[in-house]
Formats: sequence, C-alpha cells, structure tokens
Amino acid sequence: MLRLCFTTLAVILSFTSSAVAQQDIHISGSTSVAEVVELLAENFEKHNPDTFISVQGINSLSGITMLKKGVADIALSSHYLTQTEQESTLKVETMAIDGLVMIANIKNPVTNLSRRELFDIYRGNITNWKQLGGPNRPIAVITREPTSDSRNSFETLIGLIKVINEHQVSTITSNALVVNSSAMMKSLVHHNEQAIGYISSGAVDHSINAMTIDHIASTPNNIAKRDYPLARPFLLMHYPQQDSKQITAFLEYTHSADAKQILAQYGYQKMAEAK
Repeated sequence: MLRLCFTTLAVILSFTSSAVAQQDIHISGSTSVAEVVELLAENFEKHNPDTFISVQGINSLSGITMLKKGVADIALSSHYLTQTEQESTLKVETMAIDGLVMIANIKNPVTNLSRRELFDIYRGNITNWKQLGGPNRPIAVITREPTSDSRNSFETLIGLIKVINEHQVSTITSNALVVNSSAMMKSLVHHNEQAIGYISSGAVDHSINAMTIDHIASTPNNIAKRDYPLARPFLLMHYPQQDSKQITAFLEYTHSADAKQILAQYGYQKMAEAK
C-alpha cells in the first residue's frame, strides 16, 4: 500500500513538473501579421520544445486591447499606433515591412495606377477601365471587410478616411464588393477581367497581375526602403517589464538571421534593410 502511494505521488509530481516546465506565450492581433508570426512560432517551438506559442489572428485593435488587459503577452499590428494606443511602458518593435499590392486580372492591359487614380477608383469617381487607358468595361471594385487591418491600412495610405464627430469613417464607394479574406479577393480578381483589389505582398502569385503604383513596383527592395507608396509596418508590441524569459527569447528570435530568412521566403523584408 505504501509503495502504491509513493508511485502515485511520483506520477503526480511528474505531471506537475511537466506543467511547470511548459511555458505558454499568447499572441494576438492583426491577421496579416499573425500569418507570418505563426511561421516563426512553429520554427521557434522546434528548438524550444518547452514553449508553446498560441497565435490568434483577429485585428490590430483587438490585439492591442487584449495586451493591455493582460490576456495576450504580445500584440500584433499592421498600422502605426495612434496617440490613444500609445503608452510610455508599451514597447513597439517593427518585425518587418509589408506592401499592399494592387491586383488586376492578368488579361487587363492596365498595369500602372497613380495614387490619385486609386483614390478616384475607390471613391467611385472613375468607374470604367477606358478612363485609365484600358477596355471599355466597368471596374469591379473589391475591398475587405470594415474590421480588416489591410483595409484600414489601404484607406489610410490612399486617403479614403474622413473624420465625422471624432469618428473615422470610410469613404469607399458603396458599390464596392466586400470580401473577408485575401484568398477570396485574389480568386475573384483571377476570375473577373474587370476586377481590382489589394492583397499583402506575401500573397502575390502568378494568378493575378501585380500593378505598379506611380510606376514603382512592389519589389522586396522597394518595400524595404519604403519607396513603394503602399508600404506598411508589421509591429510587435509588449510590456518589457512583464515579459518572461520565454517571451524575451521569442522576441529576440524574431530579429534573428533565421527569422529574416523565413520572412524573405514569404516576401517580407526586415526593418533593418529599410532606410
């Protein structure tokens, strides 16, 4: 009987020891950034089996809120913080620079747009490709859902937001088709010769035409130097005074040569290369 008790106690202690050894890191925020961070987290876990990293892609604002409430250890954002989001104890790190790429059907002869033309297309002022030197066909404008960080970045960069009663309001045409993912937007553009949309540079492939903006291509070098007009940051936010050793180790890893290689493989550039 005594031996059974010792055996049971040993098993309990073994489980307790494992539970203590397992260190969880909770990361939440921008869906665009989350897709990249998840790749880094998987590779980090391979070399740190005692650490489990959960990555939740929702949106930048929710991620920041969860961090401030102590629900998340690290928040993700794809836009520079507003004054109301900033705090003296909050550390913001730029993990990478991304580019929002305007995409059109591969059969569309229009390959370049100015920022002004983009503004007019998404405001509904330009409605036909003929006005841009293309075929006499209506433009099928596609945008993301209102809570999308990609949409927020796009509207901010192009100037499609106005302030009414201290609230930011989108001025995108009501005729725009709203989709809830980059994959859906890319698929619609691929199958519709009249469509135009925008996706992250990391999602660009040969199924669509990546347009130049003001005759500047969304190349890795142009995005890293921020010469490309629609460049945006991928940010990591945390409270250093609250970070565990595992959180610090992961944050350091995101700036490593290994992480840089993974980011480049998926079309994202490290801030160190930017001017």
